[in-house]
Amino acid sequence: MELDTINESSTPVVKLASNVTDSVTSAEILLLKLLNTTTPAEHSELLSHINQNKSKALTTLAELKTAASGVDRNLQDEILPDIDSLDLAITQMFELTGKIEKHQHSFIDLSIQAKSISDELTQLRDEVLPLLANILLQVEEDNVISVINETNASISSGMLVIEQLVNTRNISELKSNQEHFVDWQNMHSNLLPKLIFSSNEDYFKNFVSELSLLTLSILDAVEGDTGLLAIQNERLALAEQSRIDTLELEKKIREAETATQGLLDTAFRINTNLSVSLGKDAVDQNRNNVMIGIIILSMILILSIWISRFLKTSIRQLMKELNDLSQGYLNRVQATNKTDEFGELNRYMVMVVNNLRQTVLNIDDSSRFVEKSVSSVVESSQSTLEIVQQQKSEIDLVSAALVEMSATANEVATHTEKTHREVLSAAEPRKRRPSLCTSKLSKH
Repeated sequence: MELDTINESSTPVVKLASNVTDSVTSAEILLLKLLNTTTPAEHSELLSHINQNKSKALTTLAELKTAASGVDRNLQDEILPDIDSLDLAITQMFELTGKIEKHQHSFIDLSIQAKSISDELTQLRDEVLPLLANILLQVEEDNVISVINETNASISSGMLVIEQLVNTRNISELKSNQEHFVDWQNMHSNLLPKLIFSSNEDYFKNFVSELSLLTLSILDAVEGDTGLLAIQNERLALAEQSRIDTLELEKKIREAETATQGLLDTAFRINTNLSVSLGKDAVDQNRNNVMIGIIILSMILILSIWISRFLKTSIRQLMKELNDLSQGYLNRVQATNKTDEFGELNRYMVMVVNNLRQTVLNIDDSSRFVEKSVSSVVESSQSTLEIVQQQKSEIDLVSAALVEMSATANEVATHTEKTHREVLSAAEPRKRRPSLCTSKLSKH
């Protein structure tokens, strides 16, 4: 039961809670990256990742709720408070994330506008400085040159204040720089009448007119409804609000992590308790198994002793019957009523004894028949012997006749050979005579 609770209830909760923690951590990392974006493309790309992570976190949270609703009742009572806290923290976390996303989007747009105004101011400055340099080349009066130099220094000081406005990082700094800009504006406004009345030359009046237009353009770029000050105020206010929301978001993230950690701690604690209980049950079960094993071994030992004695008795009886059978005592093998293997062996042995009896009776009958047959064979053999002796006498007579005929044939052969020799002896002198005549003729 405890193992099923761990596998089917606690373990899925731990796994899903860990996944939620991963999603929360990823959301924090992605949001920090989002706050450092400077272009709409970067913002859109990270926003896509944030939305994917948000969808994953909410899906995992829904699965966690479903898993928690189906767990053991005791486990459910312990983890539901943590799950409710986690649900609330994640809901608030993603609400703040949505606000920060919108603030950052507006912040990027305002930063782009501020950069555009800064570029415009830089261009205006680049138009003012050559204008002042050219008029200095044309003016000869010292008092006019002095006023032009004061104007040049004032414009340079104003551009420095404007640059500080562009690079402002917070609201308090912006207010301080705005005060500096107002001071410069007042000082520069006081300087303009002096510049205007310092010379009556037409070229100088044209210079003053162009410089006034450029100065008004600079002031309008800074103070207009869509000027640098308005944009910086709105941009830095958004940054401050994003900072506050980020701090609140970090707080909600910590709350979500705390709820998740509490959920994990609860699940691990329950797992530990279940494991301890499972270990105790396993020890008890092992003890019971050992006792059952001892009982079974004892029964097996008793049964083995009984079987061995039964086998010894049966084997001894079987050996005695086999010994009687080997000595020819066929009547000592008695049938038994046992139905086990030894009973079957006894029945087979009785069948063997009966078959041996029948075989012996058959052999006795056959021996008597053979005895009669042998007597008949003896009589037939004596008759055959007499016939053979008679045939032998006749064969002896034939042999004697053949011997006589053989002697006669030998005599005829001896006589024939003798006659042949005599004929040859008589013919030899005749052959020699012609030879002698031939030799004499050859001599003559």
